[in-house]
Amino acid sequence: MSDLELVLAERAITRVLYRYAQGVDRFMLDQVRACYWDEATDSHLPHFEGPVDAYVAWLAEVLPPLASISHQLTNILIDVGRDGGSAEVESYCINALVPRAAERTLQCFRYLDHFERRGGEWRILRRRLARDWAYVLPGQGMT
Repeated sequence: MSDLELVLAERAITRVLYRYAQGVDRFMLDQVRACYWDEATDSHLPHFEGPVDAYVAWLAEVLPPLASISHQLTNILIDVGRDGGSAEVESYCINALVPRAAERTLQCFRYLDHFERRGGEWRILRRRLARDWAYVLPGQGMT
């Protein structure tokens, strides 16, 4: 894989990560779903583990009570395989959850993803979330 091909692969993968974060934050679940291959799986333990369509259905249940949610992706490390058709990706994320009538939560976790490229397009095939810490902030809802 040439340096240019590597840079283009990393950029395409990073855009998928950003589209996912934007889709969750703005409750655009079709956009979230488009980040995954049809047979993809997602593990957001202890809350969810299973196929991508069930994951999106779960998001449709848990996101509406939130007044606001924000994903800030940092430290994205992408290791593209030698064949250029797969990649292991670790992305740090600081996430703020603001329910409509409850305490706010600030948390840090990492997405551990296996991406595949098919027909020139990169998408998530397997995702696992690893939680590092969470802090419940005093107060109720949005201020």
